[in-house]
Amino acid sequence: MPRITALLTALVLSCGGLALAAPAASAPSPVTISPVPRLKVGWDGRATLRPVVHKTAAGKRAGVRVTDKRVTVRRAGTVVGKKNRSRAKLRPGTYRVRAKATVVQRGGTAKRTVSRSFRTVVRQGSCPTKADVRTLKVGDALTPGVAGDVRADVDRKLRQKGRSTRHSVADLREELVLTLEQLADEFGDDSDIYQAFAELLQTLIDLTDRLLAEGVVTIEERTYRGCGGKVRVVTTLVRGELVDVSIERGATAASRAQRVATAVA
Repeated sequence: MPRITALLTALVLSCGGLALAAPAASAPSPVTISPVPRLKVGWDGRATLRPVVHKTAAGKRAGVRVTDKRVTVRRAGTVVGKKNRSRAKLRPGTYRVRAKATVVQRGGTAKRTVSRSFRTVVRQGSCPTKADVRTLKVGDALTPGVAGDVRADVDRKLRQKGRSTRHSVADLREELVLTLEQLADEFGDDSDIYQAFAELLQTLIDLTDRLLAEGVVTIEERTYRGCGGKVRVVTTLVRGELVDVSIERGATAASRAQRVATAVA
């Protein structure tokens, strides 16, 4: 009996010792993955999501290298595109993202994977994309019955109130005539340069004459800030109806008179 008691006592003490032993401390993470809670769409109507990975102080001391970064994106539980991509192109909506990074210790002998899940929201806001521009209905300035979108419809489809500049048709005609005369004075009316532009300029002058004859005395140019970069959507309205749409990136080399007059040609 004493022998059995001694064995039971030893067993209880050993089990208790195991139960009370402190767990081994886990190694500090070599990298952190930052959540990307909000994104905005680009001009193509999609936002680009990439994993954002930073080395921790422990990772820098250990000399780790990040060898791979991947994301898997789900919407309403369904994987968007493919799993484990280096980046994801997302349309407006709410997504659940799992990002992971693979790191290699100094010497390239040991690999470790760190992951994190987060929610991200992609918003479009008040800016047009190429898809929005394609919804516009463009009419003909000189053809009755061929009507384009009115100003309010253009603003609605392009998601913002555009900024308007009005141009006098008579002033546009005067600028075109002056440009034609300057080309003749500088290069001569028999030069190749003059001949290359003279036909176009004369066509635009004839157009302004037709507009004036139709009672059109002003042309409205209305601009919108496109999604992403320095994209501008430039619309032209005659009698309050859309007759032309163009897309500009940065500064344009064309003169205002030629651009607006060409728009209604």
